[in-house]
Amino acid sequence: MTINLNPAVKTGPNCFLKSGMGRTEPYEHAISGAFLAKGFDGVLDVNGTKVAPSEVIPLE
Repeated sequence: MTINLNPAVKTGPNCFLKSGMGRTEPYEHAISGAFLAKGFDGVLDVNGTKVAPSEVIPLE
């Protein structure tokens, strides 16, 4: 999912659900995240950087 936090955007959808993790791109006013299943032990690829589940902030 991606959330657009640009203060200039006053109307319209500001949260966009995604069907999968494709190409990643940095944007100044956006935050993206992924929901991982409990016990996920794979590795995420974020802009060519491998990120382990232990480095992800869990939602509790």
